[in-house]
Amino acid sequence: MRHPVLAFLLLAPGFVAAPTYAQAVPAAPMLDRWEVVVAPGKCTLSRRYSQPAATRLTIDTDVGTGDYSLSIAMPGLERQPVGLPGEAVLKADRKTAARGFVTVFREGEAGAPLLANMAGLSAGAMTALAAARELSISGEQLRVKPLALPAAAQAMAALRTCENEQMVEWGADPAQFAPGGSMPRVRDLHALLPQSALRKMPYPAGPANLMHVLVIDERGAVASCASSGALVGAPLEKTVCAQLVGKVVGTPAKDPGGKPVRGVVGYFPALIRSFIVQTPI
Repeated sequence: MRHPVLAFLLLAPGFVAAPTYAQAVPAAPMLDRWEVVVAPGKCTLSRRYSQPAATRLTIDTDVGTGDYSLSIAMPGLERQPVGLPGEAVLKADRKTAARGFVTVFREGEAGAPLLANMAGLSAGAMTALAAARELSISGEQLRVKPLALPAAAQAMAALRTCENEQMVEWGADPAQFAPGGSMPRVRDLHALLPQSALRKMPYPAGPANLMHVLVIDERGAVASCASSGALVGAPLEKTVCAQLVGKVVGTPAKDPGGKPVRGVVGYFPALIRSFIVQTPI
């Protein structure tokens, strides 16, 4: 499988190309421009604002998972509880786009900016943002005032193009991305393998990208399976794929005429750990 490392999408005025490794990185970040950065298995859409000053919006996704993460860096977050998730509502034009949890955390080492993050957002939430003029977050611990989303439809289209192009490289039929087509629907993607099986998996000792690319055939079965990162050929990849290849996991992708075609999903064989936290009364 071929993977882009850094590429660019320049689809409309207001977009800027992400620098490749052969280009000089500008000394100052571009303001009031949407930028799409492409990396193997990941697409990131971001915008830095001149007003409010020092504000950055980022939406990223692991390709094929259908899950999105939205982060906002802005002044005032230092007054929020760090690392404690709180219930929150993401709004697009003051209408609810998603409900979930928002967490404030530091991006990197001490002194790095703080981010407010909502993870696990759906494609439906992204569709709502694409049609919106502004977003806001309302929560128990954090409120983000309306933030403008100029040219949001073009920006989200660029993010989808980044995702679709990588899935085509991995084996997806491009017909499913045409109007009227549909991507594969996997029954409970996060639970393709039971936790009892995952606890026996040969996970790597250190940090690693655990995402696996699953090609879903016209029957809705896993036709092929491969790590999307450095675990190609590793024991984890071999064990995960041996248990998934040939297994019917859902319904296949379809072209605009309703014909089943090959699709791709991204799967994380992740263990779920539960913690009990005691707090003072």
